[in-house]
Amino acid sequence: MNALKSILVVLMVFSVVFGSLPQIEEVKAQSSIYIRADGNVEGTNNIQRQDDTYPFTGNVSGEIKVQRRNFVLDGAGFTLQGK
Repeated sequence: MNALKSILVVLMVFSVVFGSLPQIEEVKAQSSIYIRADGNVEGTNNIQRQDDTYPFTGNVSGEIKVQRRNFVLDGAGFTLQGK
């Protein structure tokens, strides 16, 4: 009976330890994001064009290369994380 209790305690400890580890997510390398001179956005779906304003629709990771003039880049509460 003591052996069974010991096994249960060990299993509980393992479940707590492994259950509390942070989730590991796959990180995908992103290429550069471009805002082209004609206004098109390439390299992400998390920046959408609305006339001369480019609001984020999600977090953005990578570098943004801008070829356009006179525009507004609006983070809209999301983050930009560079390389």
